[in-house]
Amino acid sequence: MKKYFLLACGLILATMHAAAQKAGVPRLFTGTIDGKIGITLYLQEEEHHCEPRMLYSAIYKYDKVPGNDSWLWLDVDYNEANQFIMTEERFSGVMILRKEKDGFSGIWIHPDGVTQRKVVLKQKQVSKEVLEKHAEYFEETNHRYHDC
Repeated sequence: MKKYFLLACGLILATMHAAAQKAGVPRLFTGTIDGKIGITLYLQEEEHHCEPRMLYSAIYKYDKVPGNDSWLWLDVDYNEANQFIMTEERFSGVMILRKEKDGFSGIWIHPDGVTQRKVVLKQKQVSKEVLEKHAEYFEETNHRYHDC
């Protein structure tokens, strides 16, 4: 009986470890749009449950806009060339970015298709507490945009 209990505990621990491996480390980026408008982007990644690739979700905000409810939800997709497209929920803008060593660079495009602005984001090294706070912003924003 003890043997089966130990085997079951081992399987549970292995499953928990595998689940922990599927979630990527959330990352925080700071930068600018058009070299003037400060922005902060919080990016989460996790393994796709059916395919050998990652899934990304993100929120971002304009730094001058106060309040936790000013975060914008981004639908994120990418390709094999490390190019990302991040579309603001309700299509109020889109960013086409290239993943670089320490961040992203690319353009933000207004829905009119004419107005385009340069985007530069660098990964910011922050404490676990800061990442946890941004995870809360992420959950609040997800709830605001996607809860019935």
